[in-house]
Amino acid sequence: MAENTERRESVRIPMRFAVANREGDWEQLQGDLSINGVRLEDLSPYRFSPLVTLRLQLPDELQQRELNVAIKRYFISEGRVQTAAVFDALDFDGELAIARTIDAHKA
Repeated sequence: MAENTERRESVRIPMRFAVANREGDWEQLQGDLSINGVRLEDLSPYRFSPLVTLRLQLPDELQQRELNVAIKRYFISEGRVQTAAVFDALDFDGELAIARTIDAHKA
């Protein structure tokens, strides 16, 4: 179910991400994955840059993927800071892997 603050409805898969903060340390954040990007919970604009690196583990892959996302907006939902971010320079292989994951989740 889409939240009231969402601009569009699309398939989103809940998952945890490791996200690099400004100091280069990795923090575990909850969020969800979509075909165009991610939504992250509790990502502070003071601890993270507008372009962040994240790691995610796709179910059918042995190794984590490391991807860059560009933060597009912050919003409040359910009393928490939410962040909408889109993939930055996602290669074709990464796009296919994410699409396969979303298709498998829908089934």
